Amino acid sequence: SFRDALSLLDQVVSSNYSKITLDYIQEILGLPSEQIIKEFYLHLDNKRSREAIEQINKLYEDGYDLVKFTQSIIEYLRKQMLTGNNYQLASLIELFIIAQKEAKHSHLPQLPLEMAIIEICGKLGEKLEKKDDKNHIEVKIDKLSKKEENDFRRLRMSSECTDSIGELRIMNNEL
Repeated sequence: SFRDALSLLDQVVSSNYSKITLDYIQEILGLPSEQIIKEFYLHLDNKRSREAIEQINKLYEDGYDLVKFTQSIIEYLRKQMLTGNNYQLASLIELFIIAQKEAKHSHLPQLPLEMAIIEICGKLGEKLEKKDDKNHIEVKIDKLSKKEENDFRRLRMSSECTDSIGELRIMNNEL
C-alpha cells in the first residue's frame, strides 16, 4: 500500500548510506539480487534439490523475505517462459504461486518452498528418465532390426544352400 511504500522510502532516505544503489534498496526491501534468482533457477533446472533448499534456508537465515523471494522467482520464470516460448515453465510457476500463498501463513515459510522444490526436481527427473527410456527403447529397436536383417540373410543363404544341394543331388542322380 501507499503507507508501506512511504515507510520503505523513509528507511532508505534516513539511512546513513551515502550512495543509494539498487543492491542497497534490494537489501533494505529483503529482495534477492538477479544473480541469486538465476542461481536458484539453475539448481532447479539441473535437479539439484539439495542446493536449492540450502539456498532457501540461507536466504531465510540472512533475513530475506521468502514471500518476496518467491515473487521474484515467479517473475523470473514468467519472463523466461514468455521470452523463450518455454510454456513448460507454467507448471513451475503454478507450484511457486501455491508455495508463496502457503508461505505467507506458515510458521515455517521455507517449508512450502522446499516442498515445491522437491516436487519440481522430481518432475524434471521423471522427464529426463522418460527421455532416457525413449532413447533406450530406440536403441533396442535398432538392435532388433539389425538382428532381423542378419537372420533374414542367414535364412536366404540357407535357402540358397538347400537349393544348391538339391541341384547337386539331381545332377548326381543324372550321372
